Amino acid sequence: MAALSKSLLDAKKDKLPAQAAEGAHVHSSGAAQVEGDELWDKLPRTPADILRHAIKGAIRAFTLAYGARVTLAFLLRLLAVLRKKDTILGALLAAVRSQDGPRFGAFFGLFAFGWKLVSHSLREIRGIDDRWNDFVGGCVGGLAILAETPERRVSYMQQMSVRALQAIYASLHSRNLVSIPHGGAWLFALTGSQVMYAYMMRPETLPSDFYRFMVGAARVPDPILRYNCTNVRQGQVDPSIAVDLVRRYKGTADNLARAQGMSATPGVIPCAVIHPTSDSCAETNLSRWLRVFQMIAPVYASLNIVPMLTLRLKHFLTAPRTLASKAIFNTVRSSSFLASYVTIFQLCVCLHRNLHGWVERVFGRRMADSRALVFLFGFLNSAAILIEHPSRRVELGLYVLPKAVDSLFRIMVQRRLAVVIPHAEVAMFAAAMGAIMSFYQREPECMTPMMRKLMRPFFGRY
Repeated sequence: MAALSKSLLDAKKDKLPAQAAEGAHVHSSGAAQVEGDELWDKLPRTPADILRHAIKGAIRAFTLAYGARVTLAFLLRLLAVLRKKDTILGALLAAVRSQDGPRFGAFFGLFAFGWKLVSHSLREIRGIDDRWNDFVGGCVGGLAILAETPERRVSYMQQMSVRALQAIYASLHSRNLVSIPHGGAWLFALTGSQVMYAYMMRPETLPSDFYRFMVGAARVPDPILRYNCTNVRQGQVDPSIAVDLVRRYKGTADNLARAQGMSATPGVIPCAVIHPTSDSCAETNLSRWLRVFQMIAPVYASLNIVPMLTLRLKHFLTAPRTLASKAIFNTVRSSSFLASYVTIFQLCVCLHRNLHGWVERVFGRRMADSRALVFLFGFLNSAAILIEHPSRRVELGLYVLPKAVDSLFRIMVQRRLAVVIPHAEVAMFAAAMGAIMSFYQREPECMTPMMRKLMRPFFGRY
């Protein structure tokens, strides 16, 4: 094997100078060619070197992933400390003792080991340095997802699948084969419409934790949402349930009176039931904006601070004020986006109820509370995405896309238009990681900046 590796190395030095540059993500010119040659000379050649390189990569990935997971869990648990429901020591011990850290670390470590071992071995065995080595290595490494729980396998598969699709789109776009202006905003608007439809009409098709988060953010309890859904689907409801809901959620006297005056065919469920604690739609939505901002700001602060402290600590120590200011600005910006997103949707709901009589006279009762309106409201409130930075719009669109697709797929299964294939998430994740690693090595510019910044510390350059 050593003799074979030496002969392949000699052949490559004569025949593949351009591939050396390509493997280093640079073009064969000037200083870039020199950088590519230097990286090419560092690649492991012998079986022992490749195994050693894979083991070192696995240890590095495990350590960083474990540390990042524990740090994030600790920062999130600080919310309980601020509410005086826990101590700092208790929060730290809970974060360290959680099984999430070791699982997450093992997942990253095993992936790094499999990818590096297979891709470098294939390069030496085949005598060719191309993206197929990276693709196969990524596919084999992707089997590391088995270290995670079944629920998280699905989540990771969804996220990595859309990342792979995004890289493929960017690659085609760079070749002038396809172009969609403001693609990130459009993607978020279209996928957001499906998610908001599921939130209002098909909550069982959304991940339970994601649906709970939406309910908590929107401040409309689940029983009220389901009561409204019954009215949209059946066209009639039990008025006594509306009265019980207003009383259960401590509604005002005026809202209770409005609920008591409801008929069995109200057309739409009135605002008195949708937000029983306030008589004013304007007051309700202003309060909602402030509460969502307060709720989500600590989460966004953690997401901005943790990568800065774990992945860019050296840079932070050299310019703490600049990075801290940037983290605060991004936290306020993202929190404002989500607060506006939730509030605009509720504004549409309230406006619809206040104009329902006119809409029914013009378009008829069938259109006055049509399910299509939910899609329309979900599309309109997506205008809040314009608050975010353009690169974040793409990230948010890619975050929502798998949830929208999964919801649509579940609806199709319920209607017997699709079937579930056991363990398909493992195969799909492996294929997605194969594509992602081929772009990571050959066309990193086709990946989002966030993906490149996150992957480089964990997996290195090769």
